[in-house]
Amino acid sequence: MKKIFSVLIMLCITMSSIPFFALAQEGKTEPKTIDVVFTHDLHSHFESYIDKNENGVEEELGGFARIAGFIKSKKSENKDTLVLDAGDFSMGTLYESLYEIEAPELRLLGAMGVDVTTLGNHEFDYGADLLAQMFETAKNSKEPLPKMVLANIDHEKSKENNEDYDDIKRAFDDYGLQPYTVIEKNGVKIAVFGIFGNASIQYLTNNEVLFKDPIESAKEVVDKIKTSENADMIVCLSHSGISKDESKSEDENLAKAVPDIDLIISGHTHSLLQEPIVHRSTTIVSCGEYGKYVGSLSLEQQDDNRWSAKNYQIVKMDSSITEDSQIAEKIQNFEQIVNTVYLNRYGYKKDDVLCYNSIENISVNEMHKCKDEVPYMSLLADSYIHYVRENGVTDNDIISVVPAGVIRYFFPKDKNITVSDAFDVFPLEKSMDNFVGSPLVKVYLTGSEVKLLAEIFISFPEIDGSINSGYSGMEITYNPNRFILDRVTNVQINNDKNEKSEIDNDKLYAIVTDKYTFNLLGLVNDYSMGLMTLTPKNENTNAVTNVEDVILKDENGYDLKSWLALASYLESFEDGQVPDKYSAPTGRKIADNDNSFLAVIKNPSKIASIAYGIILAIIAVIVLVIFMIIVLVKRRKKHKNKLNRR
Repeated sequence: MKKIFSVLIMLCITMSSIPFFALAQEGKTEPKTIDVVFTHDLHSHFESYIDKNENGVEEELGGFARIAGFIKSKKSENKDTLVLDAGDFSMGTLYESLYEIEAPELRLLGAMGVDVTTLGNHEFDYGADLLAQMFETAKNSKEPLPKMVLANIDHEKSKENNEDYDDIKRAFDDYGLQPYTVIEKNGVKIAVFGIFGNASIQYLTNNEVLFKDPIESAKEVVDKIKTSENADMIVCLSHSGISKDESKSEDENLAKAVPDIDLIISGHTHSLLQEPIVHRSTTIVSCGEYGKYVGSLSLEQQDDNRWSAKNYQIVKMDSSITEDSQIAEKIQNFEQIVNTVYLNRYGYKKDDVLCYNSIENISVNEMHKCKDEVPYMSLLADSYIHYVRENGVTDNDIISVVPAGVIRYFFPKDKNITVSDAFDVFPLEKSMDNFVGSPLVKVYLTGSEVKLLAEIFISFPEIDGSINSGYSGMEITYNPNRFILDRVTNVQINNDKNEKSEIDNDKLYAIVTDKYTFNLLGLVNDYSMGLMTLTPKNENTNAVTNVEDVILKDENGYDLKSWLALASYLESFEDGQVPDKYSAPTGRKIADNDNSFLAVIKNPSKIASIAYGIILAIIAVIVLVIFMIIVLVKRRKKHKNKLNRR
């Protein structure tokens, strides 16, 4: 009986403690978490494509169907996954030809489940009017679309500067473009805003839409969110970018200046961050370019209500990712429209084979860094001269120029080269004939100006790799030991018959390049601080003030385009494959490493002469100061000796 009584007492004690234990557990809540998937700089890369991985091995990556499959898998794990994109979703493949008439990029982003996106500089490539039209087309499709945020458009100044801005603003408003939006996921209120960075502003080719200072605008919108929305988290979709130099890293400066931002998705610079950058409580993430990788992370709320990143991943979009069949079908439908609406005009279809390539080419990123002649870039430059000759340009001497900055794709080894591949090399610009593709232009420079151009090709890539250029029609010899902007020691002209001649300083030489590169010629004055000048001229030696006056056209009056030049050249190859001559340098860029004193200083350029003069002046001042010090020391010593003798 006593034993039974003891058991009953223990049972009562145990039962009475359960409510207290339960209350203790209720007070100990799990921290809130938000799962995020993000992209940026997709550049209309709807389909997977061949690229070189970090080990230099070619592999097939990317594609919206794979990205959609990845998003679907993440949402199957957590239906409240937040999906974000940080701009430059357009411009980069043949699908951009449907930009304003089909709005395929926004419609696909919506179908893939992207919650919010922003605008990058390339969304403005065709001008604000066609951007507005693209918004209207997307809205009229009645399909799911991502929300659009951008906080630093200066609507007032844009209206003062552009008489048609009311129509543009109306299209923005109809789509629903706002400085920020608030989304609730998993019981968490998330405010998402967009910022257009200074680097992006500098890349705009027109001033139809003007912008406020990014950081000041970010401060204003964050203050408004904090006072009006009671948001748990603040996210910035920034098309500004990051840099190895932290002082010039826009999104890092943004994080420091606006510390209440919890997460920054960093677009524009195509940066690939294997680990997040963290400044205090702000996390910065970035996942590269063209959909080769997609970013994924979880944000966990801390005791101070700020958020820390967990489970950060940069996921490669390779064949291990299951494609979304519905997105793949939508892409096929858009492909048919590209063939009908755009390529039919030129007698092509997207997947038509132009030739076969058995040559190993370096990646586009490596082209920005390579100091030697790049055979692939020589091929591209040769295509310009081949095409303009086909279309009636008869100048005896023609020099063509292709900077790395306009090249967006390389030809993989042991693969057919298609029409789509040729376009992807040169996808930038839209010309006056209202069809996509940068038009070719022909201007004239004097021989002395051609030498300056050669000097730019040799010296400036150290400052900006996008200026590293392929060229045809001339050979450059340079000495890397000489002063910057004084390295070119010889320039020879090489015509179609491989006949070489010394350049004549006073003679006019025809220069063929694309419209985008023509616009960069005017930057020479800025780069050299006015010490070097190039003045593009017409055949009558008059300065070219309007690029439209020098665009080359075919017999039907259509613009000659850079991608069509490449396609035509590839089709012309015998045996249907890229010639072996493009497997190695052809002697267009010759380094003379003579480091003897005479070789380094003889025949200096104007800039080098000024630099040497400054150096000699500094040396003279130093010598004079030393001499004066010696004289003063001797005088003091002499004076001291006199005093001692007294």
